[in-house]
Amino acid sequence: MSRYTGESMEPILKLDSARLLMRQWRDDDLPAFAAMCRD
Repeated sequence: MSRYTGESMEPILKLDSARLLMRQWRDDDLPAFAAMCRD
């Protein structure tokens, strides 16, 4: 059974480590993302 109470959680805006940076998506990310996915 879940213990979720319905209260919203605060979002993580940025997660940073020595080898990884995770952040919110930005519009200027699209060209690089499209290039990575191009066949």
